[in-house]
Amino acid sequence: MISYKFAAHIGYYLVEESISPSLIVRYLDAVRYLKPVLSEKDLRWIVISETHPFLIPFIDGALALNKNGAKSGYRHLLLIMSAIIEATPEYADKFLPRQYSISEWLVLIKAGFRGVFCGLIGKIIIRIV
Repeated sequence: MISYKFAAHIGYYLVEESISPSLIVRYLDAVRYLKPVLSEKDLRWIVISETHPFLIPFIDGALALNKNGAKSGYRHLLLIMSAIIEATPEYADKFLPRQYSISEWLVLIKAGFRGVFCGLIGKIIIRIV
């Protein structure tokens, strides 16, 4: 159901670098164990994400802005990967709070605007697909 390729793409999306094969296998095992409910739309978004990974932020952003997005199987899959990565020592620092310089705050603000932009564009994409 969920491919290695999809797992690698969402891992990259979450930490902006390739994750180890062992984490991908751990993720696939977790998905098999948890059996998240996936709608037809979720399955279409997964296929699109496998072939066009640059659309993942748009799909995720749109679902985050959607009233029922929290119930999406697609977002559930992203949260499972996020939990696995966050619990892995080599990536834990990416999730821990820290002090930010002014330039880092500007980068965070830019990321926030990018997130809203992706969400708005993604709303159009998920209606089309």
